[in-house]
Amino acid sequence: CLASVAAAAAQNRSDTRADDRAAAAGPEDDVEKDNAGHERRLKLNIIVLTVTVLVAISQAFELAKARLLEHTSDDMLPIILSLFAELTLLGFIGVALFLAFQLHAIARLSERLYGDASKIDELGETVHMVLFLVMVLFLAQAVALARVGEASRRKWRSWEART
Repeated sequence: CLASVAAAAAQNRSDTRADDRAAAAGPEDDVEKDNAGHERRLKLNIIVLTVTVLVAISQAFELAKARLLEHTSDDMLPIILSLFAELTLLGFIGVALFLAFQLHAIARLSERLYGDASKIDELGETVHMVLFLVMVLFLAQAVALARVGEASRRKWRSWEART
């Protein structure tokens, strides 16, 4: 029993010293810890949101692709298949550019050429965005041409049916 009282007293002294250290550290440390925890949670939420949006966009793209393939005639199917082959190639080029601009050698080269380690990286981002724009324009053009081709095919078939 005496041992447990001594242990409780020692624990109380230890807790008091910890409280004294925390009080001596001041409220600034608590604010910093709260800010760091908040920033960590915010980053995690942004990551989860980004992944969720990317998955949703991927699913929407796959549904649109399936619908497009389903509603495309056999005559226009080669155009659509070529479209997706080009998108795959442009996606591969985009990933390769992204990975290339992550290399430390690029930052060193940028520092050497421009005096700014991030200059080539910024140019890489511009190239990446232009590549994305080209991909979107290509996609829109190919789908529009396939629709025009399909409408023309139907019109010609109806004319052939009349004769």
